[in-house]
Amino acid sequence: ALPSILGDDRFKVMFENPDFQVDEQSEEFRLLNPIVSKVGLKRKKKLRLLAQQAAASQQAAEDDEPEGKASSEEESSDDDKSWVEEVREQRRLLRQENRDRRRQERKDADRDTVLLDRGQNQEKTSQPQFYQLKPGEEFRSFKDVTHKQKLQKASLEDRLKMEESSGINSAVDTAVGSKQLTFTLRKVLLH
Repeated sequence: ALPSILGDDRFKVMFENPDFQVDEQSEEFRLLNPIVSKVGLKRKKKLRLLAQQAAASQQAAEDDEPEGKASSEEESSDDDKSWVEEVREQRRLLRQENRDRRRQERKDADRDTVLLDRGQNQEKTSQPQFYQLKPGEEFRSFKDVTHKQKLQKASLEDRLKMEESSGINSAVDTAVGSKQLTFTLRKVLLH
């Protein structure tokens, strides 16, 4: 005679630790629960049908076909349909809960942002703000930005003439602050 697993000290921790308990509100449990419950119901239904068939075969030995065979096939297809509907319903509920939770998180974040902005606006009027550049970033003045915007608005011909006069064909600033230049050398004639 083997001792009960519930009484075995080696497994005692599993039954007492809440981490090993089934979370009936979890997504996985809710998706599997219709499957588990349907399997149990089908098993009970099969046992009941087998018992009924055995009783019917004992009572009516002269019948060629056991009763309930066709109806059990119809019931199983109905069970499958209801099971699929239950799983779909659970998935729909889970999606709805996720949407509601995300919507609430966005509302909370928006509310916090509005409150934070209001608080910062009050502080901005009374205190100057200082900025620290991160490594790899470079400070660009407003003058540089406006000069680049003017260059972009100029025609290609004008830009090429400006580059030729400066001797630089192209200048590129990369994200980490290094620069790349392309230029052409002019031959100087010696007399």
